[in-house]
Amino acid sequence: MERLLFKGNATVKYTILLLIVAISFFQLTMSINPLPGIIKQLIFTIFPVVAWFLLDKDSFRALFSRLTFKGTTKAVLWALAGNLIGFIVSFVFILVVGKDKITGNPIAESAQTWFHWVVNFIQLFGEEILSVAVLLVVYAIFRSYVSNRMATIIGVIICAIVFALLHLSTYGWNVMQVVSILVIPRIIMNYMFLRAEKKPSIISSWITHSIYDGLAFILTAIV
Repeated sequence: MERLLFKGNATVKYTILLLIVAISFFQLTMSINPLPGIIKQLIFTIFPVVAWFLLDKDSFRALFSRLTFKGTTKAVLWALAGNLIGFIVSFVFILVVGKDKITGNPIAESAQTWFHWVVNFIQLFGEEILSVAVLLVVYAIFRSYVSNRMATIIGVIICAIVFALLHLSTYGWNVMQVVSILVIPRIIMNYMFLRAEKKPSIISSWITHSIYDGLAFILTAIV
C-alpha cells in the first residue's frame, strides 16, 4: 500500500481524485443525464483513470503489479468462492425476508449484445478504480493513528461498505440487500487487489470482479 500513496500535496490530490470519482459515478447513475448508457459507462471508467495518472504517475503504475499464472489462478478460484458465498448469503437472505422483498440487477436480467457485455466489463475496471481510491484514502488517513495492517483492514471494510451502498439505486434502494450480498464479495476483491501477488494488483481484483459478475449474470439468466 505504501507504494500507492500520493507524494506532494497528497491531501489535495486525494480530494481531487475522490471528487472526479464521485462526479464520474453520479453521471453514470443519474437518470437526467442525456448521454447514451455506453458513453456514461466509458466516462465512469476513463475519467478517474486519467485523473489518477495525471495526479501521481508512480502511484498509478503501482496499481499494475505483474500478474503471474499463480496470481491469475488465485483470482479465478476466489471469484468462484465469492460466487458460492454470495449464493449462500442470497439464499439465506431470501429465506429471511421473502422473495418479494428483493430486487434483481437490471443489467443481469436484460438481454444485451456482446458489445454491451464488453463495455460492462470495462465499467467493472472503473468500479475497481473507485473502490481502490476509497481504500487508499481511508488507509492514508488511518495509518497516522494505527498500524499499517490495521489501517489496511479498516480501509478494506469501509471500502466494501461504500461499494455496497453505491449499488443502492441498482437494487431498488434496499439497504439490507446490498449490504448482505455485496460486502463480502467486495472484501474478497479487495483481498485479491492487495494479495494476489503479495502486493497490490488492480488487474487481479478486476479479473476476480469480472468472473464474479459474469457467473452471477449467467446464473441469473439460467434461473
